Amino acid sequence: MNDLFKGVLFVSEEEVIKPRVVASKSPVETFKEAVEKQIKLLEYDLKPTETKPEGRAWYLVKDGKATTLLRYSSMSFELDPAISKGQKALQVGKTHANLISWFKKLLTALNTGQYDDRIKAISDELKATRAAARAENVKKQEEAEKKAAEAIAAASEKADEE
Repeated sequence: MNDLFKGVLFVSEEEVIKPRVVASKSPVETFKEAVEKQIKLLEYDLKPTETKPEGRAWYLVKDGKATTLLRYSSMSFELDPAISKGQKALQVGKTHANLISWFKKLLTALNTGQYDDRIKAISDELKATRAAARAENVKKQEEAEKKAAEAIAAASEKADEE
């Protein structure tokens, strides 16, 4: 017997890598957390501390206007298309405090479940967009590989003729 394996027992992979159950957050919970991050970023802007909260600001306070977009991951969206009619950007006042107040009202509305269906639809739309992009990338890769194989075959045929 090889000394390397002396005293070693062979076991199943499950002994080493046990399946883990990862609690996945719902799209609504994910969005609520993102809104809470916006509030923290705004509070930091008002009163900076040593550590800036992580995250990308969705808002801009400039020239007496406090504006924001709503985002789900990389996608900006309209929370209520019937009201916003194609406009994704919102002006919610003039100051950081106005934005904080508005984001807190948004959290209250989200906690009632009022926008659950809309947030889930946005999540599904984003997933579909990403899946389509992945499929397109696979298709382009396959086409590039086919062209490369054809070029190699043509070069090989030319070399055989010579």
